[in-house]
Amino acid sequence: MSAVETARLYLRRLQTADLDEYYQRIYADPDVMRTLLPLGPISRAEFDTRVPTFMVEPWAVYGFGPWAVIHKPDNQFIGHCGLRYWPGSSDVEVLYALARRYWGKGLATEGARASLRYGFEHLKLERIMAVALVDNHASRRVLEKIGLRYEKTFQFHGLVVAGYSLSRTDYGADDAEYRLVVSEDAAARGGAGGKDGCAKERQRGHCSTSFAWNKTVGGMVRPMALAALRLMTRLNVVGCSIGRSAGLAPFRILST
Repeated sequence: MSAVETARLYLRRLQTADLDEYYQRIYADPDVMRTLLPLGPISRAEFDTRVPTFMVEPWAVYGFGPWAVIHKPDNQFIGHCGLRYWPGSSDVEVLYALARRYWGKGLATEGARASLRYGFEHLKLERIMAVALVDNHASRRVLEKIGLRYEKTFQFHGLVVAGYSLSRTDYGADDAEYRLVVSEDAAARGGAGGKDGCAKERQRGHCSTSFAWNKTVGGMVRPMALAALRLMTRLNVVGCSIGRSAGLAPFRILST
């Protein structure tokens, strides 16, 4: 499974240790939730139900999905960004949501740009789309900065949204810092570095239960996989030990 490092961000799979900050900084914040459905804060119970479907299931089923966003300068969890299938469609969308204190710093643009690059260069997608509330001018500027082109305005869940897209033929990578990193079998590298190595990866946000899941749930029937994912979230299992017990090394650099 893949993650990305940019100049100021780590984009990696969600970990159980992120959940409290994720809820407080995104789904419990009225300012942030004014830009996301349902346009207001949600309860912790609803959040706990939503997380497996939104952040975990896509990785288990499709091999890609939204990442957790870690701000490198202060090592803080600040939100999510990445790619997912648009509901009920074969289209893939780029999406992002960051904690209020990190707005206006170009971080959404940085994460969304890296997500586009991952989609076109690693996943070999032919087209990536995005939507923003029609009056969310800040989000629309992000989409325009990363090269998406306005297509149309339409209704989604009763809201007026602006649709954007970019094709592979029109995409051009820039010189922004970007490193793709992937998990790999520790045996291929002679081990994962032991306890100290795993601790160092955790400090950087690079040691996670989620990498092991794809080894264990890949062959499961989908309902069984989703039940396991939801149970994993509730149990708050320590990710680093699972990664080691499954014989997985955290990351290696694949390309720059």
